[in-house]
Amino acid sequence: MATPKPVNRSTKDADPFAEATPLQLQALGMGPIPPTANRREVQKKALKKLRLKQLEKFRNAYSDMVGRPVTANQAAEVFADFLGQQDAAFRRGYYKQSAKMSRPTANAQQLDWEEWEERDDTDITEARVVTNMTADLEAAGLAADTSLARMIYRWAIRSEAFEADRSIDGRNRGTSDGAEKAFEGVSMPITHIDWELSWREIQNSQNFGEPVDDTDAEEAGESLAVAQEELMADGWDVEVPIDGIGTFSVDGYRTTDYRITDDATGSWDEPENVLDTLDLMQQVLHGQTDDENRGADVESTGAWVYYPRAQWSNVTLQEEPRGQGDRTIRERIEQDYPWLELRQSGVLEPDEVLMVVQDRNFVELVNAQAPTNMSWDVEGGMGTRYKTLNCQVPAIKGTFGPDAESKDDAIVGVAHFSGIA
Repeated sequence: MATPKPVNRSTKDADPFAEATPLQLQALGMGPIPPTANRREVQKKALKKLRLKQLEKFRNAYSDMVGRPVTANQAAEVFADFLGQQDAAFRRGYYKQSAKMSRPTANAQQLDWEEWEERDDTDITEARVVTNMTADLEAAGLAADTSLARMIYRWAIRSEAFEADRSIDGRNRGTSDGAEKAFEGVSMPITHIDWELSWREIQNSQNFGEPVDDTDAEEAGESLAVAQEELMADGWDVEVPIDGIGTFSVDGYRTTDYRITDDATGSWDEPENVLDTLDLMQQVLHGQTDDENRGADVESTGAWVYYPRAQWSNVTLQEEPRGQGDRTIRERIEQDYPWLELRQSGVLEPDEVLMVVQDRNFVELVNAQAPTNMSWDVEGGMGTRYKTLNCQVPAIKGTFGPDAESKDDAIVGVAHFSGIA
């Protein structure tokens, strides 16, 4: 690590953490960072709550290590640089597969090197699954912010109990019944991964200018992303009791009661079955309720089609059967159904496909904590423990028409078909 820059006395009162990320500020002991806060407000609030004893302890240790006095600003700059490296590696791992396709590579190995040797910066990472489900809800704005102080998230459901009247004088001839309200909800589990760094590794990096190995940080980010995709698909089948309210769990796209299940028209090895299956999925979502007039409006709101990676060649490379054979099935879908967004998912079985309507009435991402890192000293300061975590769960819903008598009669926005392999 480079030698800290001398303090500029003319700017000694300037904010020493202006370039630090919120995660770095939080790790320095400056309190929790609200996810929606303005950056300047975060910095002001953080500086007021700075635990000076913690920073002073680090400054003294760093001064002893380098053999000269170090100012608080210099110590904070060094520590923020180190935190930034781990933070960046974690985010690189978490967002890797949602930004680009997984590549087949060998398993990761730790490369050994001596202090005078140049380390190869190329990391050979293990192949990972494609993760899109959480990122899609965030990008579409289908998110509901809540707090880690809450263990459950609830919402009201109601039937269409009101009917409009029409008269010359605008007076009602009777009293309408009130809307029947009920509540549903999901539990808010925290997904977390723990890992450690030895303080001797950090000292070695600072003394000899070698980067601290950030493989664990990146691996933790990747593992958290995969766990999040699995939560979106399968939920969390653990009942959490809340006194006076009931028990709550988390349903995923493949496990919720608010989904339509059916068989595909046949194997996607046959080109016509790809298009026919998507036609059928849209029809069953549209044609809910007895009058077939209150179902999900897929064409107006849009929908995601999640299909397994094993079907990639059938969707992307096969010639479409409805035209002159001058385009692929994917191109035909993009032309005829511009409201459908094709997505791969690494957690789906080769035999199944999902269609999820992009409507807040049917699905939301409940966001109590975006992916982040926490850190603390362990064993008397001989190591640093990190906890990589998030708390983001799917809330899959149904709406109720006037003839609904139970949850089975709900209008839903998820179709789950099997039989495409």
